[in-house]
Amino acid sequence: SPKKPRNVAVQQFFYRIRELNGFVAWLPGTEPPLTADQLKQSLYDGMPSTWRERFVDSGATIANKTTAELCRYFRKQESKAAAKQAENE
Repeated sequence: SPKKPRNVAVQQFFYRIRELNGFVAWLPGTEPPLTADQLKQSLYDGMPSTWRERFVDSGATIANKTTAELCRYFRKQESKAAAKQAENE
């Protein structure tokens, strides 16, 4: 799975994964595009490890969250990280 670059917002990262997934039908071969659950897993896998650890520590699982809820959670993590970085500058 691709990893989210630091300078790319969570929402942009997910939109890009979704966009690229839409191109799969145009590629040679017989691989189908990712399912909604696979896209959600790709979003999760692409996030920084500390954010994923906090997600697990919160008692949440990917299975019991929608993609929108997952995006919302990681956007909050992104905001906290940006605030912490601004504090340290």
